[in-house]
Amino acid sequence: MYNSIQQFNELGIGKIEKVVSKFISEEEDFADLVFGLKENLFELGRNILTEVLEDMDKYIKNSELRKLIWEIVRNDSSSLLTSFGYINYKSTYYKSKENGKHLCLVDNIVGIEPHDKISADVSINAIDEAIDSTYRKGAEKATYLDDISKQAVIKTKIEDIIH
Repeated sequence: MYNSIQQFNELGIGKIEKVVSKFISEEEDFADLVFGLKENLFELGRNILTEVLEDMDKYIKNSELRKLIWEIVRNDSSSLLTSFGYINYKSTYYKSKENGKHLCLVDNIVGIEPHDKISADVSINAIDEAIDSTYRKGAEKATYLDDISKQAVIKTKIEDIIH
């Protein structure tokens, strides 16, 4: 997380200063300022999420306890839609020395299920909006930057009811 914050201090603050300067000098609407800030702050959020997952993965990979129970199978890249937008992170897949089960330990620890393409926060946003309006609007409001389909909202809502 330290690297993401340091990078934000070096690059992100400058971007925010430009947004604020443009707002003041060009007499933009307040909404323009909000939207300009939102993208920069969401980028910081995506960077922090990615760095946290990758740091956890490195910690697990170097763990002596892990080495006793799990062996490395391969390194992989994963993509996940969050409320901040898509994140791409590197993770490691392992095989249990006891039963041969394959698992991405970092995903398992943080509650990301195998083959998940959207995070739980996106599902919650979509369901909350769909309850009060339509599946289409739920899909539009689920994530602030990227879109999901109304079919994904319907499927998520049905799966939550079943479980």
